[in-house]
Amino acid sequence: MSRSVDSELGSTLHCHPALSTVTYFSKLRFEQLDNNCRSLGYRNAFCLSRAVCRKHELSQFELEMASQDLISKKQQREELATGIVRTFSLKGMTNKLFGQEAPEHREAKLNLLEELIADGEENVKEKTAECEEHAEKAWADILRFKDQKNKDLQEALINYALMQINMCKKGIQVWTNARECFLKM
Repeated sequence: MSRSVDSELGSTLHCHPALSTVTYFSKLRFEQLDNNCRSLGYRNAFCLSRAVCRKHELSQFELEMASQDLISKKQQREELATGIVRTFSLKGMTNKLFGQEAPEHREAKLNLLEELIADGEENVKEKTAECEEHAEKAWADILRFKDQKNKDLQEALINYALMQINMCKKGIQVWTNARECFLKM
């Protein structure tokens, strides 16, 4: 009698529902792993937004350099026009040692500086517009990323909750089947 109970119990416990439960849980784990892999896409999107921010920083740096160059050229023009050098420089020393430059040479330098200043002002305007454009694009990308992140996170949490509910239902079903097996003994 003991052997028949053992064989009946063993065949019942090793039945199809128990094996299907194992495969079901494995399938759910792989789905969860797949959802986690999708979250790696968020990291890539985050890296992309960092690249946009770096590009904006680079354009901001270029704007600052163009502005400093323009200020330097305006200072050179002022020094050349007045003949007074404010800072200690090689030019100031040569002027003191050898005298002032010829008026024609000075006028040619002034004209060249005027052209360079006009080019510099145009360059600053272009860099400012480029900087503003990057800022607008970066802001739009960041907002889009945040919205998508929130939607995807909500979807992932809903899917995770549904997976947990399904696992619990399947677990209850397995325990119900096991209880029925023990009650048959």
